[in-house]
Amino acid sequence: MAEQGGEKTEAPTQRRREQAREKGDLLTSRELATALVGVSGALWLWLYGGDLAEATRLAAIASLSIRRDDILVFEPADALFAMLRPLAGPLLALGVMAMVAAVLGRVLTGGFGFNISLWTPKASRMNPLAGLKRIFGTKGLIELVKALGKSLLLIGLSAWILYGQLPVFAGLSAMQFDAALSTMGTLAIRLILILSCGLLLIAGSDLPVQFIQWLKRLRMTKQEVKDEFRQQEGSPEVKHAIRRMARENLKRANRGAMADATVVLTNPTHFAVALRYRPEQDAAPVIVARGRGLMAEVIRDLAAERQIAILSYPSVARAVYFTGKVGMMIRPDLYMAVATILAFVLRVGAEMNGEEPPEVEAPESASFDADGRMMAG
Repeated sequence: MAEQGGEKTEAPTQRRREQAREKGDLLTSRELATALVGVSGALWLWLYGGDLAEATRLAAIASLSIRRDDILVFEPADALFAMLRPLAGPLLALGVMAMVAAVLGRVLTGGFGFNISLWTPKASRMNPLAGLKRIFGTKGLIELVKALGKSLLLIGLSAWILYGQLPVFAGLSAMQFDAALSTMGTLAIRLILILSCGLLLIAGSDLPVQFIQWLKRLRMTKQEVKDEFRQQEGSPEVKHAIRRMARENLKRANRGAMADATVVLTNPTHFAVALRYRPEQDAAPVIVARGRGLMAEVIRDLAAERQIAILSYPSVARAVYFTGKVGMMIRPDLYMAVATILAFVLRVGAEMNGEEPPEVEAPESASFDADGRMMAG
């Protein structure tokens, strides 16, 4: 069946996700942010509830106290500052904890992103029909169901907690005012903390849904994936990675064959052929590896690792490359040239010991240029 190129059936690539983040299209969960802020508020009440009560008491005293100096010289700003100063510490702590909760919410859902283009006015964003479509569309329906579920859960938790505390409420009238106030404060903190845990439960179920919707929104067509791959192929990093991977694959594939090589002939860089010659086994030198470009580099690397002699004989290397294949013996018209080289290698070894290799050229019957064309004599 013919594939429809316009259907977004492919999962978003890593590059597509990065581009979405650059544009400000980040994974977000309002439920997680609300839950974390609620938890931070409950912790703030638990940690600073006593300080807040004391600060409120001091603020009330400051606002109701009238000194003689206040009658003679009344400074409203100073009086307001004296009244609010005790509240500064607890309120500052609340602001810091709420800010930390908001930052944590963004970090947990994919980090931060800022795109100035989102501030640019667009007619589509101010279109009331588009707004109504969002409200009454599928997404709006999902948000409505989530809001109803969240409300029912929180109302149920509140009713369950308050119903369990009915005996405590009944006994408040018999308590001292300070004790009753402390009891109510403790119950309030407990209620807020439990409701915040309920919000965390909602966020835990909402986050996977938001992640799936975000991935669905970023899905790509097969053509988009192909186009992105072509673009990335041109980058230096990708080319380097592909070349490195190809080099490693070629090394693994030729490592065993190179173990039997006696000598490597090069061009000196574009071509490389590895020859094996065992007098008791081989009637003539055998080609165990041959290649040009990257393959030639791999042959030289493997030869260096195994301390195999590497000699630069451009015409002989091209002749062996273009007239033979791996596993084949060299052509008879190359015997004399290759035998001269092998005799030198078998005599002095791979270290050469400072000796100059003999001058050898391929015969006219096997003289090739770099493109494999026969060269005129």
